[in-house]
Amino acid sequence: MSDKCSRCDGCGEIATDDEGSPWSMWEALPPQAKLAVTLGMVKPIACPVCGGTGKAAEAAKETT
Repeated sequence: MSDKCSRCDGCGEIATDDEGSPWSMWEALPPQAKLAVTLGMVKPIACPVCGGTGKAAEAAKETT
């Protein structure tokens, strides 16, 4: 089992797009492909599943 959160793919943030994509997917895009980010239409928010830690819920429980 992976220690990273499956919702945010371990980066701790998701995008405000319709799918709630991992923010790392948006960061990996070349500048010309992320116009929505440049215009402020898509922003990063803390992942609601891991609370921004990037860790899977099971792994987070073990560290608390």
